[in-house]
Formats: sequence, C-alpha cells, structure tokens
Amino acid sequence: MKSILTMVSGVLCVAGGLLHGSGFPVIHGEVAKANVTGDLANIVDLAWVFMSMGFLTFGAILITCGLQMRKRNYGERCSPGGQQGV
Repeated sequence: MKSILTMVSGVLCVAGGLLHGSGFPVIHGEVAKANVTGDLANIVDLAWVFMSMGFLTFGAILITCGLQMRKRNYGERCSPGGQQGV
C-alpha cells in the first residue's frame, strides 16, 4: 500500500510540475505587463523554471522509490518498528 501511495504522489508531483511549467508564458507576460525589467524579470523567470524542475525531479524520485518498493515487496511485510507481523 505504501508503494502505491508513493507512486501516486510521484505522478501528482510530475503532473504539478508540468502544469507549473506550462504557466511560464503567463508569468512571463505578467512580468512584462508590470514593466519589470532587468535582473528582477530574469530572476522571476529563472525561479519559475527551477521550481518546475524541482517538482518534476521530486516526482521522478517518488515514482522510482515506489517501483523499487514494489519490486522488493516492502508492502506490508513488517511494521515501521521493525517487528514482524504486528
């Protein structure tokens, strides 16, 4: 069950990263409308792109961990305390 939740969370993070990245033209247009120029405009654009990449990377890590958990059958085999069958 934990592995499935991990993979679902990863898929949601990847989807969020893609949606966040698709908003880049909108935020870029809003920055231009506000007459922001120079370094501030570049920093806003750069931060937007890096946050999108962060979402995507974290989602990929979650999906990979979930797949590894399913492959090794970590599912419900032992409790968090390390005791078998509790």
